[in-house]
Amino acid sequence: MTERDQARNRLAELELEVAGLRRRMLMDSTNSSTPPSKELVGARERRKAERLLPTVPTVPTGKKQGRQMWMIYGKPAIDTL
Repeated sequence: MTERDQARNRLAELELEVAGLRRRMLMDSTNSSTPPSKELVGARERRKAERLLPTVPTVPTGKKQGRQMWMIYGKPAIDTL
């Protein structure tokens, strides 16, 4: 094996290690078995700030916003024969 092959193999190993570390770094109590009390200080606030970031607006469908009619007036009666 040449030095170049060894360097490529080492690079591939390091890339796998970095990918695994990134995956672990992104884990928190919402996507792992760690309880919220064991999280780092500020993790909850950071997630909340990320949720509040502006999102891409949705295209309006032309429908009225609000409740479905059955929620307001009750479920429709089913005609039985």
